[in-house]
Amino acid sequence: MFFDIPSLWEYLLPHDANIKVKDINGRTALHYVALNNSKEAAEFLISHGANVNEKDNIEQTALHIAASHNSKETAEFLISHGANVNEKDNNGQTALHIAASHNSKETAEFLISHGANVNEKDNNGQTALHIAASHNSKETAEFLISHGANVNEKDNNGQTALHIAASHNSKETAEFLISHGANVNEKDNIEQTALHIAASHNSKETAEFLISHGANVNEKDNIEQTALHIAASHNSKETAEFLISHGANVNEKDNNGQTALHIAASHNSKETAEFLISHGANVNEKDNNGQTALHIAASHNSKETAEFLISHGANVNEKDNNGQTALHIAASHNSKETAEFLISHGANVNEKDEGKTAL
Repeated sequence: MFFDIPSLWEYLLPHDANIKVKDINGRTALHYVALNNSKEAAEFLISHGANVNEKDNIEQTALHIAASHNSKETAEFLISHGANVNEKDNNGQTALHIAASHNSKETAEFLISHGANVNEKDNNGQTALHIAASHNSKETAEFLISHGANVNEKDNNGQTALHIAASHNSKETAEFLISHGANVNEKDNIEQTALHIAASHNSKETAEFLISHGANVNEKDNIEQTALHIAASHNSKETAEFLISHGANVNEKDNNGQTALHIAASHNSKETAEFLISHGANVNEKDNNGQTALHIAASHNSKETAEFLISHGANVNEKDNNGQTALHIAASHNSKETAEFLISHGANVNEKDEGKTAL
């Protein structure tokens, strides 16, 4: 590489080569030397006036670059020559955040030993531990905790590293975090636990581990939804199956009075709806508006789900609090296919809602 050849620089400098010149990305030669872990070239550049804390277009210094490539030797040299170990880029991340995102344990170790703040937060309020969890960097997470990282530190969304691990199905990291004091039922800003998060990403393995370590399977978030509601909204049949087998209440209601079956119907999650009914979901259960899952399916033109619900006992002419049947709902949402299906399965086309038929 061009930047790895000090002898070439020795030739160029007397001929007005600008050691501080930047490319289109705002990077200097020192950034590229860090990228290639060329300690000798870095030494030469700095000795000839290169600014060790110069930033590129995303406000990263050569130390950030070295951390992203696990260039420990270069990082060591940069710090010994004045690199700010806690300097932040445009995302508010330090070199330690960057090292954690690349599972660069050796570099992380060196950075901390030279003053890197292990609990420093980026613009999202995340520490290096959050970042390590998002990349399933178990080794780095282990090192960070052993050097003072707060295992229950929350980001701007109120999420701990365990929430983050759950969102990436990082079972190994989740296991390590819990073994080192992570609160398995800690809630974020919308009162969701790691189990809610695992359910939303169909992270069955992580959900299984969380429950086996004390996660409350029926814990509710700020709209009173359990992990089962969340699984239903993402058509996560496997996770729903696991949750029910471990005590999830299949007919639990949220603050709208809706069960997981209502939620599945609203997302046309036919497979999940099928599973829920086979495990005791009440097909004619009503929400706060008096609507059944069939009403909900009709409002979303979920013909397949409507078909399944009726085949399993849904009352096609059931009325909600406003006296509307699923056919009224389908008509009001211009759900033509669902309306046709409902009529073909016994929906009363002359049923009135405040004196009006669906037609």
